[in-house]
Amino acid sequence: MTLKITDVSSWQGNYALGSNGEDGIIIKATQGTNYVNPNCDFVAQQAIKQNKPWGIYHYASGGDASAEATHFVNNIKGYLNETNKPILWLDWESGENAAWGNGNWAKSFIDKVKALTGSQAGIYTGSDGVAQTAQYLSNEAALWFAGYPTMSDVGWSPIAFPYSTGAWKTLTGWQFSSTPLDKSLFYLERGAWDKIAGNTNNNVAPPKAPTPQPPKYTTSGKNLEQMAGDTQAGKTGNGAERQKLLGAYYTGVMAIVNERSKDITATQSHNILANETKAGRYGNGANRQHLLGNYYNVVQGIINGAASVQSSRIYTVVSGDSLSGIGSKLGTNWQTLAAKNGIAGSAYTIYPGQKLKY
Repeated sequence: MTLKITDVSSWQGNYALGSNGEDGIIIKATQGTNYVNPNCDFVAQQAIKQNKPWGIYHYASGGDASAEATHFVNNIKGYLNETNKPILWLDWESGENAAWGNGNWAKSFIDKVKALTGSQAGIYTGSDGVAQTAQYLSNEAALWFAGYPTMSDVGWSPIAFPYSTGAWKTLTGWQFSSTPLDKSLFYLERGAWDKIAGNTNNNVAPPKAPTPQPPKYTTSGKNLEQMAGDTQAGKTGNGAERQKLLGAYYTGVMAIVNERSKDITATQSHNILANETKAGRYGNGANRQHLLGNYYNVVQGIINGAASVQSSRIYTVVSGDSLSGIGSKLGTNWQTLAAKNGIAGSAYTIYPGQKLKY
C-alpha cells in the first residue's frame, strides 16, 4: 500500500488538506534559527482534527546544528502531545544551506532533535544528499527521497523509482513531482506511518470526509504572471477544471507556467502569447498592457514584426521568501537569481519589498 502525501510551505498559504487528492501532508515549520512558517498551524490543525497522516519539517540553513534543532523543537513540541503526532523531518538540500556537503551536520541535527523529543526524525534529500549523509544516517533515519523524472503533471502515477538510495535498504517515501505542487508516495500502510510518528494510541476514527468543493478562484484584477503563479501553487486545479477557471487566459497562462518549468523555451512562450494577443484574448491598450505585464514589450515587438527579445521581469520579495523557494516558483535556480541581483555573502540575505530580476 502507498500513501499519497503533499508537502507545503508558506507558498501555499492556508492550504486545504485533501484538495489535491492526497491522503496526508507534510508541512514546513522552521528554517535556520529565526524563521517560522506563519501558515504551519492552520494546516497542521486540519491533519490533527481529520486524523490524517502528517509530518513536519525543518529546512537546514547550516548554522549551528544544535541551535537549529532547538529552534525547530521549540516551535513544534506542542504537536508531540497530540494523539495524532507528526513524523519529524530534516530538509537537507543545497539552497541557502551553508553546511551542504557535511553529512555529519545532518546527523548532529537529528541527534539533537531526538535528545529533546525522544522522536527519531527522518531526512528529506536527493541523490547528492544521500551520498553525503548515508554513512551517518542510513541505519537510523527514514529516507524521503527527492527526484523528478519529469516536470510534467503525472497526477499520482509516476514511473517506477529510477534512482539509487545508496546505503539505505528501505525507501520510505519518494517526492516525484513538484507540478502543480510537491507530491510524494510513501511506501507505508497507515499503521507503519503511525509507528514512525510514535502514535501508539492512535485509535481515533477519522471523521467522514467532506464533499469536495471546486476551488474558489477568480482571474479578476490579475495579470497572466499572477495567474501562472497561482497555477503553480495549485490554486486553479487541473485539467478541465483549470481550463474552466482560467477561461480565455488558459493558453497564455500555461505558456508562462511551461516556460518557468523549462518545458518550453522563452521564445516559444513569447510566440504563444503573441498569437493569443492577436486573437483578441487580451484586448487593447491599458487592459492588454496589464494582462501581459512584464511580457508586454516583447509580445508587442513580435506583433509589430520586431525580433523576439527576452523581457525584463521583476519579482517582489514577500515575508517568508527564500532564494531557493523563489527560484522553484519561477523555474530557475537560486544561484542564478543571486548572481543576477548581486546577492552574495554566506547568508544570501533578501528582504520583503526587494525587487529581483529574473
